[in-house]
Amino acid sequence: ESFSFEHHPNCIVLLKQANYYNNNQTIVEIISLDDGEVLKRFSIKENSEMPPQIKDVNKDGQLDLLINAYDGNLYCYDLKIKA
Repeated sequence: ESFSFEHHPNCIVLLKQANYYNNNQTIVEIISLDDGEVLKRFSIKENSEMPPQIKDVNKDGQLDLLINAYDGNLYCYDLKIKA
């Protein structure tokens, strides 16, 4: 499902399992579907076993990025985007 981010109306989240600089790290990118531009990049310390989810988990009116990692933790990033 696409969402709006930083004045780009159609964006997706891409999970990159391979980080060539650190094998235990995963890169998550927010990408514009309109022009392919990488708008934001996150790094988590573990590889993930599921597609990232974007939801307003804590009901604060802003979208959160959820990533379940192999280390057993669920990582949540506040995207500071209005839900």
